[in-house]
Amino acid sequence: MHKAWTRVEAVFQSLVKWVVDHLAGLAAFGIAGLAVAAYGFKSSLFSDEGLAGNVLTEALGILITVIVIDRLVGVPERRRSAAARRMAYAEIRTIYVRLCELYRLPAQRAVQPPPTPGTPLLDHTEMVRLAHSLDLNSAAPVSPPMSWASYLKLSMVEETRNIDRAIQRYLIFADPVLLEALRKIESCPFLGYMRVIDTVVAANTSAGRRSHFPFPSQDQVMQWFPIKELYEALLANQPGAENDQIELKPPVY
Repeated sequence: MHKAWTRVEAVFQSLVKWVVDHLAGLAAFGIAGLAVAAYGFKSSLFSDEGLAGNVLTEALGILITVIVIDRLVGVPERRRSAAARRMAYAEIRTIYVRLCELYRLPAQRAVQPPPTPGTPLLDHTEMVRLAHSLDLNSAAPVSPPMSWASYLKLSMVEETRNIDRAIQRYLIFADPVLLEALRKIESCPFLGYMRVIDTVVAANTSAGRRSHFPFPSQDQVMQWFPIKELYEALLANQPGAENDQIELKPPVY
């Protein structure tokens, strides 16, 4: 039901956008239509038949001018905007996929038994299991060799740069809801913690404490890492049918 309603919203948004994009043309057709109607009733509306002809000629001139300008300027501009929206969607989608993978990998490697496929990434029980299972000082399965703490920090710093670039590059093209969801990811506590995780681990090591994977209280999960909100924004703003052929997977194991 939710997916069907999302589709209805997307169709409505597309219709509204089409009307806005073609507002000048619709207005021109309206003016021309009124002029033709007025010319048809010229005997009752105009005392001078020449004046009625002039009105019709001017209205048709406006219509032709709008059509020509729209073809020369409007259509190419709309095509460029549509292409930019598709590029924005593709780039933000890639960021989403990488973030899911970065969160999924430690649990799949460290937690025994691994999370059941289909379990939400932010299932609180699995978050607690991950925290108790993963030692951030231990080696991550990557090359060159490095600890989980170093790997996660480098990865999240890089993703933060990617998010910032995407927001700046597509600020006027991407859907505002999609950009807002991306901003929330950029400023969320999880990414903030991961960007300084090496400092936290160093402090714990100095104090003789083990460094665990972080997790929030159960009522703060969605604010801590709003990956589901980004998924829903992507789902609601797929820019074209060609993207529907590529399944957008939810944030699950």
